[in-house]
Amino acid sequence: MLHAGGDAAMKHFTLELCDARTSERIDEVESFVGEDASGSFGILAGREHFVTVLVWGICRYRTNDGRWHDVALPGGVLSFFEGTLTIYTHHFLQSDDVAELEKRLDAEIAAEEFARRAISDLIHRMDRELLRQMIRLD
Repeated sequence: MLHAGGDAAMKHFTLELCDARTSERIDEVESFVGEDASGSFGILAGREHFVTVLVWGICRYRTNDGRWHDVALPGGVLSFFEGTLTIYTHHFLQSDDVAELEKRLDAEIAAEEFARRAISDLIHRMDRELLRQMIRLD
């Protein structure tokens, strides 16, 4: 389907990936494959306006050179409007190699888990110290 004023000859669209730290614009995208709560779906240039919530996983897009590129993300909001597909997410990782993307994901998950444990330990130490101070003042 074409959006109002669409051009059937239009073969490409722009993909904008936006997270809390950065944004990336990819021009000349031919197709996109993602997944929402209803399952997998695809987007081609000329599609009508579309908005959905992506689930955690790996999305793919193909550029005009025929190459597929993978994007891992923990869910997000996808909007396709007037030739631009925009994804807003907390964080995304991008690669042309799924194995490399999985390694990067594993490393980031491990780093985040380490940081969470360090914060949790710090909070527990602060709680104990606060309790000691309260007992001392009593």
